Amino acid sequence: MSDGPGYTASATRFQELSFKRMIDHGGLDINHGRKTILGPEPASQRKKEQLDESLETAHERVDQKEEAVRANRPRWPSPRPRGMQTSGTAPG
Repeated sequence: MSDGPGYTASATRFQELSFKRMIDHGGLDINHGRKTILGPEPASQRKKEQLDESLETAHERVDQKEEAVRANRPRWPSPRPRGMQTSGTAPG
């Protein structure tokens, strides 16, 4: 089985060289009248802002859950040290 016609490799090499020549002198830097946008792309900027907002609300939710866990934690009295006995007898 062949990967294609035999001329493909040589044609690709010639095309690559011609593209390199066009890139060198700026022949491929055209926009055909399309508006060029300077600065960050608006769509990616909006997406970044939405991600920042969702990250901020996620942090708030985590903080609220931490508060709820701390509030619902059972509070046990601190254990007495073993060396101190309230009655005067030795442990048996």
